[in-house]
Amino acid sequence: MSDAELRPAGQFTIRVRRGDWEIEVSAPEKAFVVERSESLMEQFKQDAASPQTSLVKAAQGEETTQLALTQQRARKQQTANEFFRQLKLQTHLDKILVLGYWLEMKQDQEHFTPEDILEKYKEVRETPPANIRRDLGTLVTKGFLYQPPGKVGDGSVAYTITNSGIQEVESKVAQAGA
Repeated sequence: MSDAELRPAGQFTIRVRRGDWEIEVSAPEKAFVVERSESLMEQFKQDAASPQTSLVKAAQGEETTQLALTQQRARKQQTANEFFRQLKLQTHLDKILVLGYWLEMKQDQEHFTPEDILEKYKEVRETPPANIRRDLGTLVTKGFLYQPPGKVGDGSVAYTITNSGIQEVESKVAQAGA
């Protein structure tokens, strides 16, 4: 049985959908339904916590009108390229540190390898350093990276970002105003 079959004749209905929930207002008086729908749309406009587009349908019998309530678009997840570009980095040491930060802090990797960094260089469309292992070693010496003992499963040397390295990248993010 459809919704239309359940509604009494002369019944006005408005249905508002937002994300995975829906509110429906039905009444025999059109003015009440219109007034309540405007109130609901105002609530959606003011709700910036989870912005998205809501679909509003007003129906009487078989006549249906569809209105779109436009709000701010939901924010998409930031890409590595967007994150990298906002910082306007000059040196390979800074670029490597930021890419390592991205892998650990944004991608939840436990550690990263030189090969992981080179892959990220390709992803952000940057020319990789001539000697990545030397540059990683320099970042270890500066205290921004840590090289835990042992090797990862494929025999590569692994690195993790230190608290000092995290602070360094986050200060660059703050300076960039991102």
